[in-house]
Amino acid sequence: MPKYPLLRVLTFAIFASAFSLANPAQQSIEPSAVKPPASTNAPVPATPVSAGIDPFGPAMHLYRERKFDDASAAFQKLAQAGGSEAPKAYAWLARAQLRLDNVPEAEAAAQKALSLSENLATAHSALGEVYFREGKLPDAERQFLTPLKAGVADPRAYYGEARLSRINSNYKHAKMLIDKAHTLDPDDPEIQAFWIMTLPRGNDVAVVSTPSSVVEPGKSGEAKDKPAQPQATSDQSKPAPESTCRLVTSATSTEAPLERLMYDYHLFRAFGLKVIVNGTPSTLMLDTGASGITINTKLAERAGVHRIKDTKIGGVGDAGLASGYFALADSLQVGGLEFKGCEILVLDKKRSMGEDGFIGSDVFQSFLVEINFPDEKLKLSELPQSPEATEEPLSLFSDSYAPFGLRDRYIAPEMRSYERVYRIGHNLLLPTYVNTTANTRLFLLDTGAYDIALNVDFARQVTRVHNDDFTTLKGINGRVKYVYSADAVKLGFPQSRLMQEGRNVTAFDLSDQSQNDGIEISGIIGFSLLYLLDIKIDYRDGLVSFSYDPHRLH
Repeated sequence: MPKYPLLRVLTFAIFASAFSLANPAQQSIEPSAVKPPASTNAPVPATPVSAGIDPFGPAMHLYRERKFDDASAAFQKLAQAGGSEAPKAYAWLARAQLRLDNVPEAEAAAQKALSLSENLATAHSALGEVYFREGKLPDAERQFLTPLKAGVADPRAYYGEARLSRINSNYKHAKMLIDKAHTLDPDDPEIQAFWIMTLPRGNDVAVVSTPSSVVEPGKSGEAKDKPAQPQATSDQSKPAPESTCRLVTSATSTEAPLERLMYDYHLFRAFGLKVIVNGTPSTLMLDTGASGITINTKLAERAGVHRIKDTKIGGVGDAGLASGYFALADSLQVGGLEFKGCEILVLDKKRSMGEDGFIGSDVFQSFLVEINFPDEKLKLSELPQSPEATEEPLSLFSDSYAPFGLRDRYIAPEMRSYERVYRIGHNLLLPTYVNTTANTRLFLLDTGAYDIALNVDFARQVTRVHNDDFTTLKGINGRVKYVYSADAVKLGFPQSRLMQEGRNVTAFDLSDQSQNDGIEISGIIGFSLLYLLDIKIDYRDGLVSFSYDPHRLH
């Protein structure tokens, strides 16, 4: 593969996840053999509760009120007091430390709980949650399955298995598991929030958000610093109708040329897509690392979109949150397809990245998305018919967390060679070999990032890292203060068996992205590698194909 010219300025259009209940892994985990009892009326074995006053009451109240510092101190005190309740205290101390993103401390507490009581169900599920955060999903599943296979109905174990199923695009199995978790402990706020997320639209349940919320493009009403807390409504009022963005043309497939977005007259950094907004032509960067459709205020004014509500937008950079607002576009046209009534996000023009806006490839999740970079074209076609699928109208998706109904992943015969990816909202997390096939890490697939990038802490584990005073890294939230350069590193993909060596790889702190997504992200697969490939994405089933022709002139 060819080498690329050194760039002084790299642009990253990565949007931080505001709130996530699901996380990815290093190996594909399909629905486990764990199933709730066939009869919901059958007695469910559970960990016995001692008679008298529950010493965990005050500490659990603090945890469920999201006062994690105070809850951690309370669980620590109970654990240090020793006795029969110490293992349980260490298990919940691990969970409180996780919510504070103190991952090493959380693992130490969970391991301590198991060392004191190797059969304690909640200790196994707590360690599973820690492994989940660390991206060790095979290890996480083993911990979740331990109590369930033993017949102990631990609600957090069911919750953990539900999260595993969801990120593997097994929505039906996830729904079955989270229903069981909610039946066992309906007051657990994390279980409750996940459960509400799986309810059909139009249920008499409201999700109450904090007044000031940080959102990602195409995703509304979820707070970064405080997840939305669900509450049952006291009346029969219905939620506001959601944007439909339905296909109104008879065609169900299309091709559209990709437009080069240039740094200067001879160097291009990304591909854009022609999108007509309310009859107004625009070129939006095609970005697998962003969600929904985001345009700048200049285009919004020309197109006459209807403003709905203000918001703040988080992403890469150290200049603080960007201002923006949600809006409704009467019409969007992409190639030969037209969609009506689509929600979009408008970004303050002062934070514009140099183009009209972005279009996340996840908006096309009703289709098989082919981004053919060598031929410079986008192709949208119908997905293979799933055995569990019911016929649904094709549309653009503005809600990146909306599941594909109650169905599980379907791998069509022609897709057996595809990579299995893990999906958190719009983010596609790809198991990636780093230097050796024995070292598999999770990388974000992001065409909006120009270059390959590593999390700086991980980079120090696999190669030498140096200060970089020459590269400027910019994102939606301004410049990144501390940028580094890592020596040579090789990256590869399990199914495709492609290996690519990168030199002088950009490295910076990805801890905010990892914390927001709830899983360790070791790096980013950016445009400088992806533009050599013909990429096919099946968002419905969490599948991605990479095709590289070494004989082609790139």
